[in-house]
Amino acid sequence: MIISETQKTEFKTKGWTSVNFTQDTKFLKTCINSIAKIKKKIILGDWKYSRLYHDYFGEKNIAAIELPFHEEIIDTNLKELFKKIDLGKAVCELMGWNKTYCSLARIFTMNNKRYHGHWHRDENYLSNTIEPNIVQVGIFLNDQIGFKILKKEYDKFGLSSIVDPDIEELIINFPRKSPLITLQTDDRYYYQIKALKGSVLFFDPRMLHAGCSNSERNDYHMRFHNGSSDTFKLMKQNSFQDFMVTQNLSSNFDYTSSPNEVKIMNIATNSFFNRILKSTNYYMPIKNLKHYIFLKKKFPNSKTKKWYLSKFSNTIFQKLR
Repeated sequence: MIISETQKTEFKTKGWTSVNFTQDTKFLKTCINSIAKIKKKIILGDWKYSRLYHDYFGEKNIAAIELPFHEEIIDTNLKELFKKIDLGKAVCELMGWNKTYCSLARIFTMNNKRYHGHWHRDENYLSNTIEPNIVQVGIFLNDQIGFKILKKEYDKFGLSSIVDPDIEELIINFPRKSPLITLQTDDRYYYQIKALKGSVLFFDPRMLHAGCSNSERNDYHMRFHNGSSDTFKLMKQNSFQDFMVTQNLSSNFDYTSSPNEVKIMNIATNSFFNRILKSTNYYMPIKNLKHYIFLKKKFPNSKTKKWYLSKFSNTIFQKLR
């Protein structure tokens, strides 16, 4: 995977760029099949490290697979994926680093249910003049439209900012106030990424962003850092990757003896009754509307300003924009 000067400039000016790494759809399909096998292991209880955001009736709507490089679940196809793309080299070339390590990796695997996450930052945004010391990466195995990144000129240090201190605080605290309803803003304020299968998205995680999809997902979500020589002494190296990883992301990580290092969410299924309620609300969003009425009283337009409540988030009526 080659990083061009145009892509370097785009990352600096926009805060994100996208790079194609293959057009081999047959190989990508084998990787998707490999991920499907991991999902089956999770459903059968043979791998417990995963996430479940919205538990609907029927097949488990597994949101993400954790510890994706572990030897118990990764196969030769997925190892070959990382051998092909030289991801560490690409990250260093884009960011101007000598070495890099990965501190977070999961595979997002939502089923064909509409999903919208909350707007958030994964790193403090203290200044728009300081170069990021961290970058997040999405590796897309199928086409996906929806991921949103607020444009720099409208973020909190932008000349036309729509994020004042009150809005920043609201965005940070909103997930605790509403598990279903999300905040939204006019689509002219953000980029909506149209990720093509066989592409890699690089973006600055300090910028406000939100996950959003209306279809099945099969994409790696990863976080890379620059670091000191002392930091790299603590890292591990997987044989199929050209970057280093934290202890818990090594292929032979002993998760049974290191529970404190596994800061992830084990899969949990809601009760039969709650799954029925969740599924009913997905198609007849009565709960969403109740939350919307309550939140609208608490957060009128005078408080949300350029932002508004998206009443149909995480239902069949959700729109991408």
